[in-house]
Amino acid sequence: MRQNFAVGYLYKTVSGSRPNAGEDAIRCRAAQIGYRISTVLALGVEDGDHMERVLAALRRFDAVGVITYSLDHLDGTPRRVTAFAELFTVVPEQHWRWGWRPGDNQIPTGAATLRPHPRPHSGQRRCDLIERAPPVR
Repeated sequence: MRQNFAVGYLYKTVSGSRPNAGEDAIRCRAAQIGYRISTVLALGVEDGDHMERVLAALRRFDAVGVITYSLDHLDGTPRRVTAFAELFTVVPEQHWRWGWRPGDNQIPTGAATLRPHPRPHSGQRRCDLIERAPPVR
């Protein structure tokens, strides 16, 4: 069975001082939905056209999806990504199919929430230990 690949995306201005927390959350979300992260792009205002860079990464890694922490990283609209890929967010856990446009009847689909465990046990994945924190803005 072929595994789907995705590109993670964070806008540094939104992530602030916690980009690593956002990256960890993106990797966990990918594992949760059966995707494998090819790369995580953490881009700032100095990095030019972000969507051009995301599209280039999708092509380079033959990825079909983009995972971002929240729509805040995309100026509040999924359309910036769904023009060329599927989009998944960490908070809230949502999914938009490729080709989605504002006004479509498609309602973003949610996914199962991460299950925090009170005590780690041997062999437990790091993703299982992540609790919902305030959104990385």
